[in-house]
Amino acid sequence: ENASPIKIREFIPENPSKVASPTEKVPVVPDHFVERDEMMADIKLKLIRGSAVKAVVLRGPLGCGKTTLVTALAHDTQIQSYFTDGVYWVKLGNNVILPDILHRINELVKDMYENLTQQMLCDERPSSPSFVSPSKEAPKSYVSIEPPGMISNEQEGKEELLRLTENRKILIILDSVHQARHIYNFLVTIDSPQVKLLITTEIQDLMKGLFFKEYVLEGGMTLNETTDVVSRIAVSPEVNQSMDTSSMESITGKLPFN
Repeated sequence: ENASPIKIREFIPENPSKVASPTEKVPVVPDHFVERDEMMADIKLKLIRGSAVKAVVLRGPLGCGKTTLVTALAHDTQIQSYFTDGVYWVKLGNNVILPDILHRINELVKDMYENLTQQMLCDERPSSPSFVSPSKEAPKSYVSIEPPGMISNEQEGKEELLRLTENRKILIILDSVHQARHIYNFLVTIDSPQVKLLITTEIQDLMKGLFFKEYVLEGGMTLNETTDVVSRIAVSPEVNQSMDTSSMESITGKLPFN
């Protein structure tokens, strides 16, 4: 199913009362980022619309641009307008062990608590357009959030994430996942249907099932994408006629040219 701006807008308020800001852990989009429009639009549609897909997996070889693409999605205004309770970034990587996972969970829980607490302080101001009055229908976790304690095991982490994500629209980005079991520590999307995971990995068939949608990012850019990025670099203020090869490499970085 091809995505379109109309299909995506159907799920986003025309004038959202609040828009999420990515946490400080979300990287900055590179200046010379080349959008892969069709893939990005389709990923957004899978994340935003209320489908059975709970997680989107972006797979490809090292250096093909997976992290850059999900970084752009984290900064996308439609993503931020839909996931109004936060866009969170967790960097995993290779050779992570249990203490590393617990550290990542503690950091994520802390970020969520601080962000949600700040949101509720804003919501309590009468002048705020996103003011929400506590009601009988409002979940207890929205009216009052207890500060999290130090998480010492995986079960505590799962319970705390479930508590903080209850009835909220949240996107959790798991970057550079190398083992499927690490995903389960953050897989709160079944119990919290408005929470989605966006995952990058090099591993084929990392996660399979009805709730996961995988996209494959090839190793190199197309001819049009390569022409686009080189053209933009050529008119960049940093570039001049006397620039040598090493200087050009410092600007382009590790772009996935074919």
